[in-house]
This record gives sequence, structure tokens and C-alpha cells, in this order.
Amino acid sequence: MTSEEVERAIEFLLQSAAEANQRIESLAKTHVEFTGFVRAHIEAQGEINRSLRETVRALTISQARTDERLGELESGNGQG
Repeated sequence: MTSEEVERAIEFLLQSAAEANQRIESLAKTHVEFTGFVRAHIEAQGEINRSLRETVRALTISQARTDERLGELESGNGQG
């Protein structure tokens, strides 16, 4: 192998390594962005879940009151 061929081989290897490094950096950046997106989504979903739990609790209480009132009405109708 001539010195010129060795130099070309070294240049090729260095260029390939630089391209691989750029790909890794790009992948790392994409990973960070994706992680941020997922974290924001999880936080938003947590807020939605809390809101839904509060709404279900309120509806459960309201339904219990409605059932109680309906029972009272049915009892009153049976007596009169």
C-alpha cells in the first residue's frame, strides 16, 4: 500500500467517524426533544386524570343524593 493510499484510507476513516459522530449528536438531540415531549404529555395526562377523578367524585355524590331523594319520594308515594 502506498503512502497516498494510506492517506486516502485515513481520510476516509476520519470522514466516516465524523459523519457517525454527527449522526449520534442528531440522535441525542432528537432523544432529548422526544423525552421533553413525553414528559409534557405525561404531566398533561396527569392533570386530565385528576380532573376526571374530581368530576367522577362529584357525580357520585350527586347521584347518591338523587337516589336518596328518589327513595324518599317513592316512600312518600307509598304512604299517601
